[in-house]
Amino acid sequence: MSDLPNHDFVAPEPSASTGAAELFERVLEGFRVGDPQPWIDLLADDAVLEIPFAPPGRPQRIDGKRHIIQYLHTYADRITITQFTDVQIHRLIDPNSVVAEMTAHGMVRATGETYDMRYVVVVRTTEGRIRLYRDYWNPLTALGTEALEPTE
Repeated sequence: MSDLPNHDFVAPEPSASTGAAELFERVLEGFRVGDPQPWIDLLADDAVLEIPFAPPGRPQRIDGKRHIIQYLHTYADRITITQFTDVQIHRLIDPNSVVAEMTAHGMVRATGETYDMRYVVVVRTTEGRIRLYRDYWNPLTALGTEALEPTE
């Protein structure tokens, strides 16, 4: 997802008591050094990625770690994320759920255009693994971005 150099960030193995906020912080730490692998490693095998506002032609729900990884490869080849700003992690009463707000910055590889997208993410965990990752973002911005248009 990023061309940032890999600084060999290794996320510690989560335990069953690791809460959603801590897991999400590990995910962001990996992305900050250009490595999406911690996010992938923390996904449960039966994880669900929901994208409620996905543009036409894109799935709104992807079931299973393997399918999520396949889906994300289409974005990794199209967008380079260089940083996240305005990150706010909101802990909830349920320690296995968290809501996060952030802005991703980067570049659309095909055009060289700047990529700036505001996200709100809902994360639910079970036994130290991400079971649900619900990703809210602006489809109107995405529709104008070649990187996010449906592929044939």
